Parts: sequence; structure tokens; C-alpha cells
Amino acid sequence: MVLLVAFNEATRAHVEEILKKIIDCIHRGNDHFIVLTQRSNNTETMLDLGFTAQDVRRVVEEELTYEDYYRGPNPNSSSNAPLRLQSSDVWEFGKDVSGNVTIEVYIKFSFIEDNDGPFTCCVSFHKADHPITYPLKCS
Repeated sequence: MVLLVAFNEATRAHVEEILKKIIDCIHRGNDHFIVLTQRSNNTETMLDLGFTAQDVRRVVEEELTYEDYYRGPNPNSSSNAPLRLQSSDVWEFGKDVSGNVTIEVYIKFSFIEDNDGPFTCCVSFHKADHPITYPLKCS
């Protein structure tokens, strides 16, 4: 018997659970959810779209679904994440986002629940470097 298991792929329920937690962090405010707007590729994409950090929050809160899941959770290896997130999980998504233009955007979150409660950082919100596959997307 051969078992085929995709490495680090989450189920729909697991992705929906993490999205709910990320949205909860948005509702809790800037102490629980931040967008790394100072990264040049994030800034460039936000300028192309005509977006602010608040628009990124809106896309995450109102538009991101389990079908936009790309991969994760994986251990955080990003040097861009705040110190608090060094031992966090990373979740990756992709989405066609419309603003001034429509762009397939790569969205990466670092997420942790620690003694200070849940916290997430949108590390990446930029034009996808390559086509993204969506393992949970319904055809």
C-alpha cells in the first residue's frame, strides 16, 4: 500500500480556522495585525494597486478564502518578520486583487499565539513571482 501525502498542505477546515484567527487579529487592531509596508516589493504592488495598508486589511478580511490557500503551515524563516514572530508558522496565499490594475498577489502571513495572545504579520503582499497553485480551489 502506498500513501501519497502532500507535505505541509492543510485541509480546508485548517485554512478556514487560520483565516478566522487572522481576521480576529485585524479586529483586535495594530497590536495584533501589522502589514510590512516598508518592503520594496510590497510598496511597489500597493502603489500599482492604489492601496494603503488599510486596503490590504480589507482584502484579507473580506476577500481571502480557503480557495486562495497556496501552502503552509511552515516554520518561519523570514528575516523580515518582527522578533516576536521568529518561531511562528507561515501561511501562504495568492489572489487576483483589483485596484488601479488587477494583479495576482502573493500573500504571506506569519502567525503566532503566545502569552500576549494571537498576533499576525502580513510579511508579503506583492505581485506573484511565478504562477501560484491553489490546492484547495474548486474547479
